[in-house]
Amino acid sequence: MTFVNRDLTNTGIVLGGRFLSNYNRIYFHSNEDLRQLFSNIDVNNKDVLSVLASGDQVFHLYDRGSRHIDLFDINKLTVYYFYLRMWIIKYLNCFYSPLYIDNNYICRLLKIVRPNGYEEHEAFEYWTKFIRKYNLNNRTQFFIYGNCPGMNDICDFSTIKDKLENDKRRFFNIDISKNAFKIKNKYDLIYTSNLSECINYSVDTFIKYRNNIERLLKDNGLVLSVNKRLSEIDKLEREFLRRNLVWR
Repeated sequence: MTFVNRDLTNTGIVLGGRFLSNYNRIYFHSNEDLRQLFSNIDVNNKDVLSVLASGDQVFHLYDRGSRHIDLFDINKLTVYYFYLRMWIIKYLNCFYSPLYIDNNYICRLLKIVRPNGYEEHEAFEYWTKFIRKYNLNNRTQFFIYGNCPGMNDICDFSTIKDKLENDKRRFFNIDISKNAFKIKNKYDLIYTSNLSECINYSVDTFIKYRNNIERLLKDNGLVLSVNKRLSEIDKLEREFLRRNLVWR
């Protein structure tokens, strides 16, 4: 079984209301105010490692001049959604698909897509087979929708298109709070969104999380972590993540 066929099989499990360790529903958009968030930090000409999630964060990082971005996410399906979003920007000059995206919309998009590179060809194969095998009528089985879906919309795609075309980014399907992954690059900025709220709250997990991030940062690098659920940083997170690291 090829990777794409395996991912399609596991997509069916997600559409059936279940999830696996590396397969789950996808965030249709970010609930973070990314304009405000990135206005407080300079990412221009920086090398970035970013959680992928809905892709909004990555596109905003490109729009603000990040030199290179590598992507990571525990959910393998996010990379397929990223390429769908990329094609929507590149070919349709829209930041999002319609909220009521369906198979017909994806089919019309695929007819004008010209994939380039191995990973993009895999994404094209995935969506081509997806619309033959599944139906997106019940979108909440595949997407997670939040409040204010247009909050992070971008209108001028010139910078983003240039970066998407020329940056040789990589996607790592990893759990950054575990030991078993290899990323050789180091980064000026690691953007983790609210990932620290989602990992297992144990001393051992946070130590691994901190050590992995510390290993991936350049000297004087920054970590950008977002707190969505709590009014302040959790005590355990403050104790084990701020040691030897610069967090914003």
